Amino acid sequence: MVLALLLSLSSPASAYSMQRVTAIPYDDEVGELTSYYITFEPIQTVPKGGYVKITFPEGFVLDPGMVSVRRTTLCDLVLEDVRENTVILLAWKPVLAKVICTVVLSNIQNSPAENKYNIVITTTDAVGNVIDGPTCSAPFKIKKPSATAVAMASIISEKVMATDASLSSGAASETAVSAANAVEELISLVKEILNTLA
Repeated sequence: MVLALLLSLSSPASAYSMQRVTAIPYDDEVGELTSYYITFEPIQTVPKGGYVKITFPEGFVLDPGMVSVRRTTLCDLVLEDVRENTVILLAWKPVLAKVICTVVLSNIQNSPAENKYNIVITTTDAVGNVIDGPTCSAPFKIKKPSATAVAMASIISEKVMATDASLSSGAASETAVSAANAVEELISLVKEILNTLA
């Protein structure tokens, strides 16, 4: 009986679900390399030396050599590691309970599939005992680009390649005239894009 009481006292406290867990991609198109604006509100304080672990769904690409923390607000977190699809952030100072923290992660490649997704956030102490979570974010959508955007990108690409070809092949005076014509065409194209979007 005494042993059972000691075991219950030594086991970690129950983990709680965090509040206000969101993930908003700066670019929500499939396959794009982008940044994510992430918020979470821990229920329990994460001690100095503890961790915030942010896991992206399968299909997202997190290159450990590229992923970075662009900024944090109301929490002092630094990038410790990236393992598979999980970004591990180290708490330099305690992450306070009931404070909405913001983390902006850069260089995350979106999934190639159009769908709704969630990230999962878990907080732990320095030795890995779970404090809060795992908690799923509100869903966010990754989508295919619109047909208009694809068509405009194709037209711009053709104009740039045509300009490059004319600049590479012509003499100096022909090159200047070609460049001026290309700039006029690009300005005209931008006006068309703006009119289409209006």
